[in-house]
Amino acid sequence: GTQTPAAVQPEEKPVIQPSSPSQTEKEMVVSIQSAKNKKGRKVVVTWKKADGAKFYQIQYALDKKFKKKCKKTSTKKTSVTLKKLQKKKIYFIRVRACKTVNGSKVYGKWSGSSKVKIKK
Repeated sequence: GTQTPAAVQPEEKPVIQPSSPSQTEKEMVVSIQSAKNKKGRKVVVTWKKADGAKFYQIQYALDKKFKKKCKKTSTKKTSVTLKKLQKKKIYFIRVRACKTVNGSKVYGKWSGSSKVKIKK
């Protein structure tokens, strides 16, 4: 006679892969290397290149929660110069890696924030 196929054992369940955005977030981690105040109310921010990133978004604000006077800029480089900042204020800066997948933008997690006092 013919044999019936053996029942699939419970431990042989297919492994469910996490959805691609969360995998991408883990890959595209950015950490700020330095944020330095330069002459003329400028700050130069540098960070390490993230795997798979096509561009980076930089966000800066006057508070930790990025609510007050929050601004965004983006670049393809691993550094950016923020200009026209307010003197004697402390700015909080964070960066995230971004890429385009099938026409839609995918963002990594925000880096930890760096704070810089504008003295110059």
